[in-house]
Amino acid sequence: MNILERLRAARSAAVTCSASRHAAEIGETMARYECYPLTDDPGEAQEAGESIAATVAALWEARAEVERLRTDLETAERALDAQTDFRAEIARLRSNLAVIEDEKNAYIEYVGDALGQDHDGETLWDAAQRVLSERDCLRADAARLDWLADPNNQIGNVELPTECVLAHPESMRAAIDMAMRME
Repeated sequence: MNILERLRAARSAAVTCSASRHAAEIGETMARYECYPLTDDPGEAQEAGESIAATVAALWEARAEVERLRTDLETAERALDAQTDFRAEIARLRSNLAVIEDEKNAYIEYVGDALGQDHDGETLWDAAQRVLSERDCLRADAARLDWLADPNNQIGNVELPTECVLAHPESMRAAIDMAMRME
């Protein structure tokens, strides 16, 4: 396809401007007649030169925009590659997590089997839960006794034998222990 055919094929209002159409006309005339009848009128010569210059400037700007878009596309492709790598890493970590979860479950089953059951049929897990519950009850009793034994407590009182209180004025607990031994 020669230059004149290329010009006709590419010409459309969407991709041309008056300067490019004028420059195309100058180019077609020069290509067809192998010359351009330049005018002696400086205004027409200036207009022809400006059309050519504007068309070349638009071409260079278009090339710069194409290069910018190419760079943007390459950047987007690298970002997409990085995202793909990131998704692959997430999948790998999920797989590792599943393996670790399986190992943890196997270990828990092994420990449960190793602990087995004690002599009265209660599993060690159940025994541990019972002990923890009893510990909580004992802590609550300790808090109650601390409140009763506090010398600054003005509203609570404990009735104990006088000899127990006189024998242990420094400790309400010791007085209670003595009274319990008297029974």
